[in-house]
Amino acid sequence: MQYREIKYEDDVFIDCIDEAKLNNKLECQNIIEKSMEIKKKIFNKYLSEEISDIEAFQNKCNTMSDKLWQNLMTLEINLVDQFEETINAYETNRADMIENFIEEFSANIAQMQDLENNFNEKLSEVAIVTLEKVVKNEIDDEILKDIKDLFLDKDTLINSIASSHEKHVSIIEAIEENINSRIRSDHISIIENINNIQDIERNRKRVVEISQLIDNLRDECDQYVEIEFDAN
Repeated sequence: MQYREIKYEDDVFIDCIDEAKLNNKLECQNIIEKSMEIKKKIFNKYLSEEISDIEAFQNKCNTMSDKLWQNLMTLEINLVDQFEETINAYETNRADMIENFIEEFSANIAQMQDLENNFNEKLSEVAIVTLEKVVKNEIDDEILKDIKDLFLDKDTLINSIASSHEKHVSIIEAIEENINSRIRSDHISIIENINNIQDIERNRKRVVEISQLIDNLRDECDQYVEIEFDAN
């Protein structure tokens, strides 16, 4: 039950991140498209001589570029903040679920240990009774042919049962330790991967993309002025 809840939390988190990225992408596209329309109008006004000098044209281009940069960076900052808030909530919820899983799993392990202890007690009782019957020759040799060496004497029998019990207990404890260690390690790895790789790399890449877009836009404006100036 706890595992399914953890898996569901993972899926919901991924969906939230993907939705936030998609919404951010659409908003950025909308802002860029509007800026391109503004750029087109500025260029057309310059061509029609509504903007009479180069300085005024460049000022309008710079204003447009600065506003575009500010709007895109604001969206990116908002997305980073949203990621941080979502990741923190996800990390807290997932950590609680992990602890609940471990608690529930430990309770199941405790039940297994109780069952093993009860089984060992009953096995010991049955074995002693059987040993007494062996001594009295009340047990068919055919029944004992595979385990007759265990019934040579009481000490051998008790030691064999104790050894088997210790082995079973060790296996149960090893399973508990292994599962607990793996699930904690996996949780830490998942959270570190989200924080250290996905968000940081995506943010760096996005900032570079925004800077390149603005640089290209400004270069386009400068080249446009040079072409028109040479043409005139």
